[in-house]
Amino acid sequence: MRSGRKVVSGNLVIYVKRVEEFPLARFGFVVSKAVGNAVIRNLVKRRLREICRTSLEFMQPANYVVRALPGASGISFQELRSELLASLEKISK
Repeated sequence: MRSGRKVVSGNLVIYVKRVEEFPLARFGFVVSKAVGNAVIRNLVKRRLREICRTSLEFMQPANYVVRALPGASGISFQELRSELLASLEKISK
């Protein structure tokens, strides 16, 4: 996470490092206890995984780390989706 690019939005921080040897994008998720209890953290992770899975073919080959901030637990799936996709679009430019 120290090398590469970073984009900060209201509820997410995304780190990206370009990798040429992998044909697809790879995602990792960081959801700390500050987001909520285990049920809430797992819900946020499942939502993030689903958003990334459905948009995987549009991503450039890179390693992405998505860190959820505490506010991510209080927003809807659609709000989280639009925020994540906007951040990914911003970082890919």
